Amino acid sequence: MAGGLFSIDKKYFFELGTYDPGLEVWGGENMELSFKVWMCGGEIEIIPCSRVGHIFRKDNPYSFPENRIKTIERNLIRVAEVWLDEYKEIFYGHGHHLLEQSLTIGNLTQQRELRKKLGCRSFKWYLENVFPDIEAPVVKASGVIINVALGRCISLENGMAVLDECDGGSKSQHFNYTWLNLLKQGDRCLAPVPSIGDLSLFPCDNRNNKLRWLHKLTGVLHPEELLCCTFDKDTRCSTTKRSGIKF
Repeated sequence: MAGGLFSIDKKYFFELGTYDPGLEVWGGENMELSFKVWMCGGEIEIIPCSRVGHIFRKDNPYSFPENRIKTIERNLIRVAEVWLDEYKEIFYGHGHHLLEQSLTIGNLTQQRELRKKLGCRSFKWYLENVFPDIEAPVVKASGVIINVALGRCISLENGMAVLDECDGGSKSQHFNYTWLNLLKQGDRCLAPVPSIGDLSLFPCDNRNNKLRWLHKLTGVLHPEELLCCTFDKDTRCSTTKRSGIKF
């Protein structure tokens, strides 16, 4: 919904809590209100024969706290944190810098409580019922990580990664590759053990670049160390300059 091209019943607008008062100047308020309407029991209709004039001034009669781009990004982060649920990883996956900038988005308690009070549905419901044509997988890929040359897969054994016969039904071999480039199993992420090179699971942290992996046609690269995941003859997983596995 375009923020400057809609009309809404005043009473209903206030029942929804109006715009999020934590948003600054403009940017993101159109999506915030759209999600709020659809997810909290309302509908947005397009009136084909309507005519609306929306004229931009040549210069803004107001200023932005920092600059226009950072203000809009800050607002979008705030909307994502309140309304997108687990799908916010897709949002951050298309803009890693939004996590790295550590923008101050303000307190979200009031908006999250408002969502509970209004009995709003999940963002998953929104995608399935309002926008079913869009594909929005929560993860980029899911399954086993296979060493193509040996035909074996990464498996977790006592917290460390080893190479074992592939078993698609084994929980210890199942990984999710997220939009933030993490190799995730449950709430823990696969990464090299510092100074050793072996692979192990660590607490996931979306801001930690040492947990990221790049998925390429030639293999899985750890960009922070500029190393690839491979295996030695004892089937221990490690990071070396030789590529060896694919998702």
